[in-house]
Amino acid sequence: LYDAGGGEHISSDGTDLTIASGNDINLTATANINIPQNIGLTFGDDSEKISGDGTDLIIAANTSINLNTPQVDLLQDTNFVTTGGVNGMSIDGTTFSVDGANNFVGIGTASPDFPLEVNGGTTASQTVAAFFNAVDQADEYVELFLGEANTTGNCAAIRYYRAGDDNAANRLGLGIRDHENTMVITHNSK
Repeated sequence: LYDAGGGEHISSDGTDLTIASGNDINLTATANINIPQNIGLTFGDDSEKISGDGTDLIIAANTSINLNTPQVDLLQDTNFVTTGGVNGMSIDGTTFSVDGANNFVGIGTASPDFPLEVNGGTTASQTVAAFFNAVDQADEYVELFLGEANTTGNCAAIRYYRAGDDNAANRLGLGIRDHENTMVITHNSK
């Protein structure tokens, strides 16, 4: 098929079917455009490809896949699975890094050595993490538990009690959850 006016044509060389256009190629259909299993759409030099195997959609690229949109919506709960090791998935390399092989997460590092490693940066004195309660009112607290997984009886707490703005009754507790003093450190051996 050949359009002499626009130069668009469909041709075959016995192996490949070629659709040529000087501008867009528009496909219109009232239903699906079906591509058989294990057949893909290839872009450029065969490095970029979209294909399906009957179960999974595979998007492959030589270097990167760029999403140029202000928002990406995931319409169901999604499990991101990494098959690599150190820095198997990251945001900006070191802002947030996941080591799927060791189940480590790094913030500020691309190669975490612990289940959660936070690297604050390059200056000697700085805040590396902040824990805030979303409610700003008196008689609130923020608490961090340290100890055995999934138990509150086998752990110690670091708790900050806020009595009010610039209040002398604001206090920090280490190892105990309820106290009246400004700072309390306890140890309970079993």
